[in-house]
Formats: sequence, structure tokens, C-alpha cells
Amino acid sequence: MLQTMDNYDFKGKVTLVRIDVNVPVSTNGKIREHPRFESHAETIKELIKKKAKIVLISHQGRPGAKDFIDLKQHARLLSKYVGKKIVFVPDIRGEKAIKAIKGLRQGDVIMLDNIRKDPYEMLEKSPEEHAKSPLIQTLAYYGNLFVLDAFSVSHRSHATVVGFYHILPCIAGRAMEKAVTYLDEIKKHAVPPNIFVLGGGKPDDVFALMEYMMPKGEMDAVLSCGVPGELFLMAQGYELGKKTFKKHEEGGWMQYLERAEKLYGRFGDKIRTPVDLAISVRGRRKEISLTELPTNYMIMDIGTRTYKRYAKEINNAGTVVVKGPAGIYENKGFEVGTRELLKAAANTAGHSFIGGGNTIEALKMLKFNIKQFNYVCMGGGALVHYLSGRELPGLRILYAR
Repeated sequence: MLQTMDNYDFKGKVTLVRIDVNVPVSTNGKIREHPRFESHAETIKELIKKKAKIVLISHQGRPGAKDFIDLKQHARLLSKYVGKKIVFVPDIRGEKAIKAIKGLRQGDVIMLDNIRKDPYEMLEKSPEEHAKSPLIQTLAYYGNLFVLDAFSVSHRSHATVVGFYHILPCIAGRAMEKAVTYLDEIKKHAVPPNIFVLGGGKPDDVFALMEYMMPKGEMDAVLSCGVPGELFLMAQGYELGKKTFKKHEEGGWMQYLERAEKLYGRFGDKIRTPVDLAISVRGRRKEISLTELPTNYMIMDIGTRTYKRYAKEINNAGTVVVKGPAGIYENKGFEVGTRELLKAAANTAGHSFIGGGNTIEALKMLKFNIKQFNYVCMGGGALVHYLSGRELPGLRILYAR
């Protein structure tokens, strides 16, 4: 049985809350608004109402990356959604952090610094091994309860995801609870036809999902786009052109061509591939048919005929799952395919589920309201793991022992 916030008394308890506010960072170093803030605000507001002493734990980027920054901006932006000041603490487990935790009053909220600045956080270890680390030992010593509210990191066996398992009561936050509930609906009670729109730039995730679900008859159709769509075109013998081929080589995507060929060879009748494409000619959108391949220009999006065909299938879906954008939606003129497919998913009479970081960023950029969909999953990797039948370490710790 999933341990939820209904089962515990939080009054006066130091509650460690693992959230995920890892969001895009602009070139000027400023973070961008993201649905993740609103998603976690529900849990935080409830804990404030229940008079908990709240310690927020999150990460931003990876060490060495340009978006690896502290969480001061995140605390300020999250405060807006929570309706209460969240105090940023520029420390994780040192004197400043301990002093801030010990000084909490009922209903107070603090946010520790980027947890990935601690060398123990990103190690892939078991809960038992993580429990012995200085990071977990310190935080657990001053904490009474642990709330995991970030489904998006639950496929990682990182310290602040699984490390409190044998030390503190581990509870699902409201965002986590919603994720499990809705994804169970996809797995157990999806209404056919089950249509999956699979695009983006992570073909490994897409193919893993297809390799698990298609043999079980859980995908009635896959509408491919983005990098997976291009790989499926190559699997049919199409040459895309030197620029797009180079993009695939540099992205490390050519290693997945054999998997695309096997999937298409076995399930080709259920895999839809683009019938036209949008290329960039001096920065402007131009649509071409497959007969015009290979092209000397970069392929940037699916074409009009393709998204109209895909939209028709989405409109007739009982359940539609969208993971990954259709093209380079960040570039003006090439957001069209992504926008039209999301519009179709928003308007379908069936159940609509959206997942993946880039897809959610596209929702925001293209001004969709997440309430237009039945559920928006904040993590693509975790979504794939869950639907692929793989165990999520972070989810396992939330069930009664």
C-alpha cells in the first residue's frame, strides 16, 4: 500500500521533502517558469497547513554543465506559487544548513542548496548503502519524516531519493501520488485504441517503451516523429541527407538504427512514420515530400500532411500518450508539428497523458494549460521506466514495509 500524506501527523515535525525543480536555464543564467513549481506547490501548501517544519531538497543540472547553478532563484519562484516566502539556505549539510533546520518553526519552509553539489548524491547505490553516507546521516538526524514528491527522479537510486528508506518514514507527496494513480490508469485501465505519439531526442527511451509494450499488444499505434521518426524512415531505406545524418551521428543516435529496423520489421503495421517533412532553408520553413529525399537542408519538423494524419488518429484515440516534441520547436516556424499534435491531444475525447521534460517545456512555450490534459508527467525517464515495467527505486520505498 502506497504511504500517502493522509496517513501521518506532520505537526511540529521536520519534514524533508524531495522535489524536482530542475528547469531550463537561459543563456543569461536565469531560470524559466515551469509546471514543476505549480505541481510541488500543492504538497508544500498542505504541509504548511498541517504545521510541518519543511526542508526542501532538489537539484539543478549536473556538475560541470552550464545549468548547474544554486537554487536561490528556484526558492524565490516557488515562493510565488506557494504563497509564502521560502528561505534559500546556501548549504546542504554544514553549519548553515543545520542552524536553519534547527531554527524552523511550524509552517516555515527552507530550501537547501543544489543537492548535486554534495559528492554523495549522484552515486547509484542501494538504500542500505546510501543510508550510511554523511549526506543522509546528517539530514536524517535532524529530520522526522521524508516526503518524496518527485516522480521525475524516482528511477534514480540517488541518495536523497532512496537513502532515507531504513531511517525515516517515507511518504508519497501529492504530486507523486497523482503520478502513480494516473500512470496505473495507463497500464491497467487504458481505453483503446491506445495511441502513442513518440518523438523528441531520446530514441533509447522510445524504443525501450515500444520493445516492452508492443509485444504485449498495449500499443495500438505509434505516431513517430522527432529523432525516432527519422530513424524509422531510415529503417525503411530512406536517405535523409548529409546534414541530418551528421546530426544523428553527433547525437549518438545512429547506434539505435538497428533497433528501429527490428521494431519496424516486426510491428510496421502499427508504426506510423512521417509522409512529409519540414526543412530549414535559410532559416525559413519549407515542406518537402519523401520523394524529395535526400535533402541538403536540415530536417526540423514533420510536415502538414503528417500532422493532419496524426491528429486524426489522436482525435479517435481512447487513450493518447505524448512523449517528446515533433521537431525543433524552439526555432520559429518549426514549432508547428509539436503544437498541432498537442492541440489534438488537448481536444481528444479520450484520455490524454503528456510526459517528458522537453514536451513540458514545449507546453509552456506554446502556451498550453496543463489542465487541458488528463495528466502531465514531469519526468520522461521515469515515465519510460514505469511504463516499461522496470522497477523505480524511488517508488519502491513508498510502500508499507
